[in-house]
Amino acid sequence: MPLSTRTFGIELEVIMPWGETRTTFAAKLRHYQPSLVIRPAAYGAPTSTTCWKIQPDSSTGFGGCELVSPILFGEHGIAEARRMCDALKAAGAKVNVSTGFHVHFGATGLDLKALKNLAKMYVWFESFFDHVMPKSRRATNNTYTKSNRADFGGYGTYAVNSSIVMIDAAPDLHAFLKVASPERRRKLNLTNLKAGGKGTIEFRQHSGTVDADKVENWVRLLDAFVTKALTTRIRKRTVTRDLEPVEEMRQLFDMIEADKPVRIYYMNRRKEIAKLEAAGLPMVA
Repeated sequence: MPLSTRTFGIELEVIMPWGETRTTFAAKLRHYQPSLVIRPAAYGAPTSTTCWKIQPDSSTGFGGCELVSPILFGEHGIAEARRMCDALKAAGAKVNVSTGFHVHFGATGLDLKALKNLAKMYVWFESFFDHVMPKSRRATNNTYTKSNRADFGGYGTYAVNSSIVMIDAAPDLHAFLKVASPERRRKLNLTNLKAGGKGTIEFRQHSGTVDADKVENWVRLLDAFVTKALTTRIRKRTVTRDLEPVEEMRQLFDMIEADKPVRIYYMNRRKEIAKLEAAGLPMVA
């Protein structure tokens, strides 16, 4: 499945090498990827259509910053994101347990029904998303990426079915946002849809990374996920037990008609993380 025509943007939180400022680091990134347009900016400055912002980020600690992409779309957008990852890696940027990778999608064309589908889908498949992330990004383990599912009374099938009832009952956008995204620090953040907001939906769960393959596959997976919200219908689970993450993975891949490379990437990613955890080895990204 090719990427949709929906616009997207990425935010990469990283730790700069010792002694770098945002200005010198931007120059270093341009050295490694001359086609990139990068400028230091104040936190919260408007997103550009042409250049990357490098802005401060207090959540990442000393030496941290955030690279915010211009508005991207399609394969050209994927290529631009990959160039930035390659530049960050070459320039010595690092990630740690405090850094994250966020993806925004334009919400144009998503009516209330589609937004409800999207919120219910994320709650339904949250265990799968957890198990392709390090432990710091799972369940309710992270202050900056709180669980959407846990808002509905637990972390299993009961919470999934409760979310469907409560989200479906919301009569309008205001009521829906109050139920599905009460504040921005959720794995799926919908607060930008409020009046005067950015008009985007934000996926905040991914751990920090400068790996181009991780960025590309996450964007492709989420693009298919958002697209499916336009046409799917999420019903209550008919089983009383909690589903295993691998079961959720298979159901998700079938629902969104994920491309074979994306399926293989996340099946391998889940196995890799499980292997490291079984060996007691730490994983932050």
